[in-house]
Amino acid sequence: MEKLLIQTLETIPREIAAQVVEEKLNDQGIKIPNSKILLLSDRVLKANSDRIMRGDSAKLFFWDWKFWRLQKHVIKITKEDMKLILQSIGGIYSNKLNVFIDDSSDRLSDVLLESVLKTWPKTSRLHDKIMKRFHRNLIRRWGEPLDRLDMLVTLSSEFGERIKDHLREKNETQSPYLDEILIRLHIRALQVSREILCLLQSGFPDGAMSRWRTLHEIAAVALYIVGQGEDLAERYYLHEIIETRRGAIQYQGYKDRLKLEPIDPEELNDIEKEYLASIDLFGKQFDSPHGWAAHHLGIERPTFADIERASGIDHWRPYYKMASDDVHANPRGVFYKLGVFDSPDALLSGPSNAGLADPGGCTCHSLMQVNTALLQLSSSLDLLVLAKALSKLADAAEDAFDRCGQELSSDVTALDIS
Repeated sequence: MEKLLIQTLETIPREIAAQVVEEKLNDQGIKIPNSKILLLSDRVLKANSDRIMRGDSAKLFFWDWKFWRLQKHVIKITKEDMKLILQSIGGIYSNKLNVFIDDSSDRLSDVLLESVLKTWPKTSRLHDKIMKRFHRNLIRRWGEPLDRLDMLVTLSSEFGERIKDHLREKNETQSPYLDEILIRLHIRALQVSREILCLLQSGFPDGAMSRWRTLHEIAAVALYIVGQGEDLAERYYLHEIIETRRGAIQYQGYKDRLKLEPIDPEELNDIEKEYLASIDLFGKQFDSPHGWAAHHLGIERPTFADIERASGIDHWRPYYKMASDDVHANPRGVFYKLGVFDSPDALLSGPSNAGLADPGGCTCHSLMQVNTALLQLSSSLDLLVLAKALSKLADAAEDAFDRCGQELSSDVTALDIS
């Protein structure tokens, strides 16, 4: 590609000089073949390259021979001509380069892609081999806490199923909204915990910490709702229409740029009616992103921080801030990585076996907070026993994550000393 680019650009000065020579010949009424014009343009460039760069004038002599006569011609290249040649060369260099890039990049990208596709099976096998070796080392280091976390998530899922079975056996409830919301929040917490576990098992602690941010939010909401009861659960349940309307308005605003079909007007009308009904029922403050909590918090436009504080787990805010750094495109998230051990200048684009302690420990703690909130739906002795067993398992998993992190730190320090 580079050779082709050089060949293309080398023709530019000759083409410009030939245009100037041809115009000069036309002014004198002289007609000569194109091949000779190109030869004359070569003489202009070779003999007068310094003058072209300085913008000076020059003269070009040549003989026009025919069998009946021999005539000498003079072509005067003025300062203006020299300036035009210099400017034109620069302009066309730029234009030709753009044309060359446009024409060749698409063609060469096809060639490159074809080459990559041909070699990918071999590359993929090598990558799989490297990742298997990495995974063996990661499990050797973090196998115990990861196994404990897996147990915790699995048994928490069983705990949730038993809570649902217990509620079905009762066959009637005084708090249908509270039951529905806590069960759904618990199910979502289990899914997010599984996502975190997968990320940790694959060596992505920063991604796991980002997902823990969601788990922490679920825990805060679950704890606050269960503490306030049925009325708040109903507000949370009905607040879904606020989010639906906000999403519909945003969709309609960008549908043309995204080349999407518009929402059916009748559906929009139904959404608006339901929205207005909720505002009539709960007031204008219900319209804010966390408006479901506005009345009970006594804040017109509450934030998640207000809910977090009211739920009693705002002391986890430093970890929440650390997790938020990887969610957003702020400088902290670019320069700080859990997976880079004491090497701020290192650039990490793949997995790491460092930094699993914080997201792992935080996940154990937050999942147990959601389990505790769900337990409030039942006073069954066997479920209380299971919840206490889960709490002990969570503590053991947290301790294992912390211990493995300290062992890694000691091993790295020992390597630095040696």
